[in-house]
Amino acid sequence: MSDAKNSETKKKETGAPAQQPQGASVNYIDELNNDEEDLRDMKLAQERVIAPKDKRVLALLAALNVLVFGVIGLFLITTGSANEYDSIKGESAFDMKTPYYDASTVLSAEPEPVLAEASFPEGMQEKFRPLFSVNNDTVGWIRINDTPVDYVVVQSDTNSYYERKDFYQDYSVRGIIFMDYRNILWDTVPVTSKNTVLYGHHMASDGTVFTCLENYTDPEYYKKHPLIECDTLYADYQWKIVGAFLNYPNDPADGDDLFYYWYTDFSDDNTVAFANEVASRSFFVNPSVDVQPTDRFLTLSTCTYMLDRGSRVNARFVVVARQVRPGESAAVDVEKAYANDGRRMPQLWYDIHDEDNPYADVPIWQAW
Repeated sequence: MSDAKNSETKKKETGAPAQQPQGASVNYIDELNNDEEDLRDMKLAQERVIAPKDKRVLALLAALNVLVFGVIGLFLITTGSANEYDSIKGESAFDMKTPYYDASTVLSAEPEPVLAEASFPEGMQEKFRPLFSVNNDTVGWIRINDTPVDYVVVQSDTNSYYERKDFYQDYSVRGIIFMDYRNILWDTVPVTSKNTVLYGHHMASDGTVFTCLENYTDPEYYKKHPLIECDTLYADYQWKIVGAFLNYPNDPADGDDLFYYWYTDFSDDNTVAFANEVASRSFFVNPSVDVQPTDRFLTLSTCTYMLDRGSRVNARFVVVARQVRPGESAAVDVEKAYANDGRRMPQLWYDIHDEDNPYADVPIWQAW
């Protein structure tokens, strides 16, 4: 393991937060931005998965695969089975090498003998030991019942390391769910992150990772999935969803509005204003989920192509939830939720629909 990775492990054990100076300029961190070291690591990881000498063989197999499916497709079409062929063709595109664990089996599994050799942070939950012993970047688990979201969560010292790596740190087009590098784990130190941000890719080919978050455009989907479970190494938590919205990371200097939802820390005095900004942009609103100044948030961010205009636009779909408070019921009165037809959208949305932006002169929430 590199010195940087060792440094990150030490940070998790001590709870020392990454610095975020007041007033500092923060780039849009939820984008693919790999430096030379990241690109080199990804290339090496990919070569471990597919050795160079095997690539020509794989290319030949791929060509044969196309030929075979072409013949099968022609046969099925001529015999009236075109729909079945479309199904087969779609499945063949799936990358079946997933890095994810099944929570019900892995997290309850008996510890492997190698665990005796691992060094675990003090106070870590027993159920995370098997995961942590394989990858000590493990920080938790996220689950949304009855959805594909049921994944381990990792954290590195950058927001690019796990963009295209799996749990074993090998190359993977899906990447993995990862926590913002500036976040610190809850209950490990007196001061914890106000807003914990998790990133995951949008994989339209198979619906994995954070693809299903876009379903929160429908208030009825929200009513069926109003709660998120996100546990850390040290404790289990539930989170009530506050809102879901589109964000377009254009430079505000170009005239677009940009809501910097990924700030990890801001004051209690600014907390309700943050929640109000989320609600004003959300596809739905549920007045039964209140927000208090001392609340903490969980923010899920993924790419979206909902603002495409012939080419892919670098937009984001975001879901924000607030932590269920100690002693509070996790039940959510979803019947009070309603569609937010007057929601604030990115300027690009108004441009696409040739509409005036009624919020053009309305200030946007700022962390400080």
